[in-house]
Amino acid sequence: MDGLVDALPPGTLLGHYRLQAAASRGGFGVLYRAWDEKLNRPVAVKECFPASICRRDGSTAANAAVTSRFCLR
Repeated sequence: MDGLVDALPPGTLLGHYRLQAAASRGGFGVLYRAWDEKLNRPVAVKECFPASICRRDGSTAANAAVTSRFCLR
């Protein structure tokens, strides 16, 4: 997790993006270095994770009722 609170662990697969490392954490989310498994190239992935209303419980986000409106499915 590179020492960043609430970051997902390296190797986590989000769609076709494999997270490699958390790069930074801001007020509205976590920025990751990742690999695009479809295009075989490095990418940046930003997870919308507003610090004021979210916290992570293991590998899932807590308070999903509040945050679900921010998520794309």
